[in-house]
Amino acid sequence: YRGTFATIAPIATYIFGIWTFACALGWLRANSYFSSLGSGWLARNLNTLDLLSFSLWPVIAFIAGMLLTFSDATSTKFNIPRHRKTVWISNVVAIALLLALAFYFTNKQDFTASAGIFLSMLFSVTLFIGLDFNQLVLTLSNRKYKWSSNQILWLTWLSCWFFISVSQLGSAEGRRDADPLQSKLYAVETHDGETLRPALESNGVIYAARLKVKQSPKITILNNGDVKYVYKVVKTK
Repeated sequence: YRGTFATIAPIATYIFGIWTFACALGWLRANSYFSSLGSGWLARNLNTLDLLSFSLWPVIAFIAGMLLTFSDATSTKFNIPRHRKTVWISNVVAIALLLALAFYFTNKQDFTASAGIFLSMLFSVTLFIGLDFNQLVLTLSNRKYKWSSNQILWLTWLSCWFFISVSQLGSAEGRRDADPLQSKLYAVETHDGETLRPALESNGVIYAARLKVKQSPKITILNNGDVKYVYKVVKTK
């Protein structure tokens, strides 16, 4: 039994760590989303599956970025100073351009475009984080490479920026869905003939938003029996 426990314990620890990380990202994105939608209190009604669904793309971006940079650690020809400089310069340029575009589209009230940009930024920031973790692995296996306090502070800043990007992604998505002309939410028609946009369904209750141009959404609580039709809004150019 001791051998089995010794094998299972590390696996369970990793799974719990990933689950906690994913739930934290999901809550951060969801809280920013519903706050921008004018209904921040809805974040308290989310269950674990809801949080994991909100964390899906941030987790994918994080894992993809880490794998891309960590793959180089297995190469015996890896030249970390040159590689670090190349990735650093390319990512600085990419993040600067993405930030400029995000502010531009936000200022233009095009929240669909700004949400897509913040999603791309997650991947760029993760490349930075993966590169620093990559160097940490090499430091532990080869004393030739040394970590300085500046690099630790840099990694801490990048980690904070990743979480900020997740929050900004949720905020942009919330502002997008609060605009009836840009919203990607489905529409429901009640038996009373009212058209609403369901923002969340939890435990048989639908929290639907009444959207109006340049007005904060108002949330209406519906039961499943109140809904007559559900349909996707087709936008015409």
